[in-house]
Formats: sequence, structure tokens, C-alpha cells
Amino acid sequence: MTASAPSGARYGVTSMVAPLRRVLVRRPATSGDWEGAGKAYRTLLEENQGCLACQYRLIEIDRWLENTPDSTRARSLLEGILSFRQQWRGLVAASLEPPGQRVEQLAALTTNYSSWHLGWAAYGSELFNRGSFFGRRRSEAIEALNSQRALDAGFVPAWTDRTLALIANGDSAAADTAIRRLRSLPPTVGLAQAQRLLAAIAFAFRFTSHGLQTWDSASHDPSVRAGLPKVAAGPRVLAGLGSPLGSTAGTITCIPVTVIWESRRCKLSSDG
Repeated sequence: MTASAPSGARYGVTSMVAPLRRVLVRRPATSGDWEGAGKAYRTLLEENQGCLACQYRLIEIDRWLENTPDSTRARSLLEGILSFRQQWRGLVAASLEPPGQRVEQLAALTTNYSSWHLGWAAYGSELFNRGSFFGRRRSEAIEALNSQRALDAGFVPAWTDRTLALIANGDSAAADTAIRRLRSLPPTVGLAQAQRLLAAIAFAFRFTSHGLQTWDSASHDPSVRAGLPKVAAGPRVLAGLGSPLGSTAGTITCIPVTVIWESRRCKLSSDG
């Protein structure tokens, strides 16, 4: 679908606001289920091929799940970008940029639309996941995610990044509150559940003496073992969150590659 399609892609964007709101807020935000959200957006796209907002969300979801980028989808967004409202144009354009340029565009977006929580969520997530590659401090991610939280505390997709950033920054009191909040959510599946697992384990290793016990308990849960491959798509590993290397040695083997959240691979060690 391109901008030259019938009635314009503008109709596709604006006409899908209500169902998109339901998918974005109710499904991913109540459980953080990225896989489920992806299926829902694909269904919406089948029903309305002019839904460029669906195309954008699917690009974001595919990035999180490490799916192969869809160049056709990106091209459609570029061709139809004027169909979005002004603040969304900035968010969509940033999503199509390489990481270094993306974080700068998102910074500008939060300056221009400081009361828009989705801009802060995207900026905070980008800072947390890749900001360190471009000289940005972890505390900047926390500040951005705190701004998002002040505007919309119920936006669950931002909760995990904020929790992990607090753990990595060594803020035990705030991290404890954030972990408790994550635990209050209903269980979910896939990447979202794997990220929550990592957060709980990282917190235990960094701030308590029960890290190994926490890992051992989680790793013997059949449902956790079934979801462990999804941990590889997650952006964080224990050492990167400030866990002592000695405490994780022999428990989790992590092989860092170029990009921290797109290329980390973790697995149970053979003697773990």
C-alpha cells in the first residue's frame, strides 16, 4: 500500500484510530505481548490495506522480535509519511533511520512535542538500548522514561525498559518499586515474559544475595524453559545490568556482538 492508493493513505491512518488504540493499549499494554500485537496489526492491515499506522507498528514490533526487516513496508511508510499527523511523522521518520540518527531525531521530537508520551517512550527506549553507543548516559534514558511515565503511567510497554534502566543505574529503591509493578501484571508470553524474567534475575543478582537461587528457580520452570529462546531477542544481559561477572559465570553464557539488543545471544551453559 502506498500513498497513491484509493482515498489516500490518510484515510487508512485516521480511520483506524479506534481499533489501533484498542490493540496498542489493551493488548500489548495489559500484557506486553509483542507477538500477539503483531498478529493483531497484521489482521487490521488485511482488513484495511491503507492502514499505514499498522505498517509503522509492525516495523517496530519486527525490530523488537528480530524479524527480517520488510523493505516494502518501510518504502510504503516513506511514500505515505505526509498522511500522518505532524508528531507521528517525526516518530515514523525516526524509526526508519539508523540508530545514531534515530536517537537525535527522537530527542528533537520530545522537544517539539513534550506532552506526547509516545515520543518520550520511544526516546527513552532508544537511549536505554543503544544510547551508550553514541555517548549517551544511562541516566538520560531514565529521565526520558520518567517523563513518559508522568504523562501516561499506564503505558506498560515502557515499564520493562524503565525497570531495567533503574537496575543498571544501581537505584535499588526505585528498581524495587518498578520490579513489584512488573510482577503485578498478568503473565504473558514470548519476548515480554523473557524480559520480565531477565529483570527479576538481574535485580536479584545486583541487589540481593539470592541471584543464583532466583535463576535456578526460574530455569526449572517448564514454562520458562519453553520461552528461553526469546531471551536471545531481548536487549539486556546480566553483566550489562551491573551484575557481578563472577556471580553469573557458569550460569548464563552471553556472546555480545555488534548491537546490544539486536545481536545478543544468551544460552544455558552446559555446566550451568
